[in-house]
Amino acid sequence: MATSSVSLQSPARVAAMIRPDVERSMETKVRRVVSRAKRLAPKKTGRLRSSIRMDRRASSGRFASRSTPITSYEVSANTPYAGYVHEGTKPHIIRVKNASVLTDGTTFFGPVVRHPGTRPNPFLSRALQEVGL
Repeated sequence: MATSSVSLQSPARVAAMIRPDVERSMETKVRRVVSRAKRLAPKKTGRLRSSIRMDRRASSGRFASRSTPITSYEVSANTPYAGYVHEGTKPHIIRVKNASVLTDGTTFFGPVVRHPGTRPNPFLSRALQEVGL
């Protein structure tokens, strides 16, 4: 006669057993997001691309215990203009501040310029979608 048995373990113990594999898998995917975002970000000087990074944090939350905190990841681009590139800008007026006219070094535009705005380039969002997160 065959017998079977079931062993029940506490959720915290089960989580502790599978957590290393899950965290490695998640970190691998997040690193792929960073790599893809760097390829999708526009490159003029390279500053925006080089600012893209991953931060890993252990935090407590509803599903965490003291022995098994939940790990969260954040991918960000850390330049003052990253948000403008990612979200785009509306048409706006640029006014002279410390000169009599606006210039890019070769062309003079006058004291006021009506900027048409910029299209969004959601490189971080696209990277998330392409990697499948």
